[in-house]
Amino acid sequence: MFGKKVVLPLVVGTIIMSLPVFAQVENPAYKNEGSVQAFGSFVKSTNNNGVDQSATNSGGVLASYRFFFNSHHGVEANYGYALNTQNFFSSSGALGVKAYSHEVSGAYVFRLSTKTRFKPFVLAGAGALVFDPKDV
Repeated sequence: MFGKKVVLPLVVGTIIMSLPVFAQVENPAYKNEGSVQAFGSFVKSTNNNGVDQSATNSGGVLASYRFFFNSHHGVEANYGYALNTQNFFSSSGALGVKAYSHEVSGAYVFRLSTKTRFKPFVLAGAGALVFDPKDV
């Protein structure tokens, strides 16, 4: 019983941890790259005209995908999401507004081929940052 409870998670964990090894293939033509990142936002409060404004510390996620047509040219798409609460305090009372933020961007990627482990690249694209307040 002890063996099955330990061995199976170890085997599954080893397989999952070894998957990034397959991403190290050096054939750059038609290469796909995907990533997921976590980020944090830590802000300070402000005071103006008798109103204190602050936001909660928050975190979010950013997902990226790249596709290369050949060793130099490719495209990239990104999507990010975060949530925090904007707090306003004044003599008339307090107000808290949940603020969802969405980031969407797309870009052309030009990558230099080098014989080193480093691959310098340049991005050119556009994006949008959308703030979506709720519970106003």
